[in-house]
Amino acid sequence: MTRIQPKSAVSMHCWRGIAIISLLVGAMLFRVWQKVEVAHMYRQYDKAQHQLVALNEERTRLMAGIAFRKKLELIEHVAVGQIGMVYSVEGETVANNWSAKDLD
Repeated sequence: MTRIQPKSAVSMHCWRGIAIISLLVGAMLFRVWQKVEVAHMYRQYDKAQHQLVALNEERTRLMAGIAFRKKLELIEHVAVGQIGMVYSVEGETVANNWSAKDLD
């Protein structure tokens, strides 16, 4: 003779199944979200690495430009050519007759 389960027991098994399926779906969605976040962070890291390389190249170029502009010949060329400075001769008094506007 087969024993028939009451309706409440069948209902309990049904809800338990739904809860297990919901938990599995939630775990899968969390895993997918986690992979998407890791991929996003990897792209940000890669972008930052490329930006770091570009900034280092720019820094090197700017430092070379600064070193070039510190050369005495260039300073003398700017002083004589653009500002109009001249070497003083013995006994000559030097007057400041230029302003910062003359440098532009």
